[in-house]
Amino acid sequence: MKILFISAALASSPVVAQTIECPRHFPAEAVPLPDRGASRGDSASLFPSRLSSAVIQVGELHGSPVDVPPPARRVKDGWDTEYRFTSADTTWLVCRYGGDGTGFAGGAITESVEWWKKVVQGATFCLLRAREDRQPHSAGSWTAMAMCR
Repeated sequence: MKILFISAALASSPVVAQTIECPRHFPAEAVPLPDRGASRGDSASLFPSRLSSAVIQVGELHGSPVDVPPPARRVKDGWDTEYRFTSADTTWLVCRYGGDGTGFAGGAITESVEWWKKVVQGATFCLLRAREDRQPHSAGSWTAMAMCR
């Protein structure tokens, strides 16, 4: 009887699970930007940049951060950061590309491009894992993955 009750309780509990990965580069290819100075012959393009940082953010799409991110825990080849929020919150994985800082390595990011992906509604926890892929004789690149439930 106890096993039946436990099985029924587990089956009725909603399990929200999602894994989101930041693209390693964004955008995937060069994107021409609208001409603002066509009379002067100016043109601009947005070129692919490497992933430089990632955070979990609560609030509006493209909104300002409402909370200070929790402290990251140093692990082999990167960091893990645990985020907690309510199931009613609208939550996003925000991946940042480019900028003049080093992001994951501790620098400030300015003039970056962001890629936003919504976390499934109802999730209350995300583990954000940032890892550096080190290559001999070249700058390492970063990966970031959010595992949310």
